[in-house]
Amino acid sequence: MLPLNVNLERTRLPDKPPDERSDSVASDDDGHQQERSPFTFHQAEGDHPSKDPQRPRADPSGFSLKGRMKGPRLVDDGHNWWSNHDSPSATLFSTVISTCSTGLLLYHMWRFNRFRCLLFRKEDAFRWMVTLALTISVFAVRLEHENTWIARTWNTDPYVSASQLWVSQVLQTYVKYEEYYVYIPKVGIRIKPFQLWAQRYIDLFRTSNWLLVLGVVLLLVVHLEEILFWGYLISTIKAQRAQPWFRSIYFKLWCIGVITCTGVCFGVAGIETENLTRASLRVFGNRSPHVSDIHRRVVTTSDITGANPDVIAKLQFFKSMHNVRTVFRSVYSVALVVMAADGLTAKQKINRKEFWVDMFYTTSV
Repeated sequence: MLPLNVNLERTRLPDKPPDERSDSVASDDDGHQQERSPFTFHQAEGDHPSKDPQRPRADPSGFSLKGRMKGPRLVDDGHNWWSNHDSPSATLFSTVISTCSTGLLLYHMWRFNRFRCLLFRKEDAFRWMVTLALTISVFAVRLEHENTWIARTWNTDPYVSASQLWVSQVLQTYVKYEEYYVYIPKVGIRIKPFQLWAQRYIDLFRTSNWLLVLGVVLLLVVHLEEILFWGYLISTIKAQRAQPWFRSIYFKLWCIGVITCTGVCFGVAGIETENLTRASLRVFGNRSPHVSDIHRRVVTTSDITGANPDVIAKLQFFKSMHNVRTVFRSVYSVALVVMAADGLTAKQKINRKEFWVDMFYTTSV
């Protein structure tokens, strides 16, 4: 049996007449007493009385389950009181993939120019800034993460795909294994809901979410620059003139986009900080199809304008590789959309099942 790492208090059923004990037991057609769910809201200090007019129910088995944080402790009627977290093993799997991706980036930077790309040079200040943002975001948001934070405040636990903030993933894996599973009467062994976590782990998990926001913002900055630069490149080829990037409309749009993304991402993340499942905001906007279309137009325009065959061959290669990348991005995006959309429903048929949560989570990884 797994250890029961939760506060349990021994209680007794009150000595009441049968007609006054309907709050904790019920009778079937044969007159036999049946246990009801022992879970209800435990009112915390400062809560409005109207939110919880009834006292906590007694558990006929002799135990009363209480959480360890302010606010509602548990909700009533068995297993319908939380959306499942991804399991500790699924989080660990994502962390392993994240570590491998981070190692791949470091290896690539070493092979490319022995990390000199991270050194500041005045003539390449913009390129240095973008490279540094990508590097930090990979430590924050594993390689190739396209999940933004604009439109998806889901009632579901963190479901970010193969590019979760590396530091955030390590912290969340640590928290998941420290809290692990718990035996809940009338329900069984379940992943411990955040309402029962120790306060230090709640704070640590909340910190990991803010780190994730920072990583996603930086990665959005890089991806937005990629999209707009390809647009700038094709407009320059068509116009047959080399307009400076920093004076183009595309650079101005990039600056506006950076400010907007930063404000929206941190603003959305700050909407909910108490409920950890809702605070794990996963808002994603995959722009890969648009980038693929830009690649196609760049190749076509370069071919028409008589570009060097080597340039055309390289652009064709980049186009093919980006199309492959788009396919895999679409796969994990679908998995995230399914879980996110289900999190907005009342029944949450997927997010209440451990199998489907882990299946979609690992697929997105």
